[in-house]
Amino acid sequence: MSGKADGAENVFNWPPLESDPEIFTKYLHTIGMSNGWKICEAYGLEDEMLEFVPKPTVACIAAIQRDKTKSDGKPGLESTKASYYMKQTSTLDNACGIIACIHAVFNNPDFVAVEENSILDEFRIKVQGLTPLEKAKSMEAFDRFKEAHKSYAMQGQSNLATNQSEVNHHFVAFCINSAKQLVELDGTKPGPAIIKENVTNQDLLKAVAEELKRRLKEGHITESMSLLTLSMNSE
Repeated sequence: MSGKADGAENVFNWPPLESDPEIFTKYLHTIGMSNGWKICEAYGLEDEMLEFVPKPTVACIAAIQRDKTKSDGKPGLESTKASYYMKQTSTLDNACGIIACIHAVFNNPDFVAVEENSILDEFRIKVQGLTPLEKAKSMEAFDRFKEAHKSYAMQGQSNLATNQSEVNHHFVAFCINSAKQLVELDGTKPGPAIIKENVTNQDLLKAVAEELKRRLKEGHITESMSLLTLSMNSE
């Protein structure tokens, strides 16, 4: 006997994604994000490095290595405004990369179009009106999404990690809400976290970089990190 409960071997564990802008872009285009947008990478947090990122940029996705013994001072609240927010359950423990992408896309409906009848479109319709936890449960059971995710998680080196203990980085998204607040969307927190007031898309990259530099200085995250962006595709 294996000791596993009946059906346990069939549980889909949402393997992690490589922090690779090309993989993320292909994945998002496959599941329905408009080809007019792509995932890019910022190669540093200083202003001169941020200038190389294509504009406009409407969201950032950071892959960070956290010190779980310290609070980053941004716990998040259920009451904070966001067009879309979902939780990250234990089943979705390694799905933080695609959850961050969903947060980036769904919090920019005025900019980023989603193809009709695509996986993203079907998921958005499925979860309308649901709580953040119910949205996560819906994603857990969405077979079309699981199949797409599996194919992209096998690319790069991410497929080498088999459980969360082997995954060192956590993905979070940063977007601007309707109140012009820069908010962090992290499904492991109680809700969206307000990072800064009165932010525009023109200020987004610099504001996110400032927050990441603060967390680095205070020891909340390590220098082992990457910063991706959701930017217009001019190609």
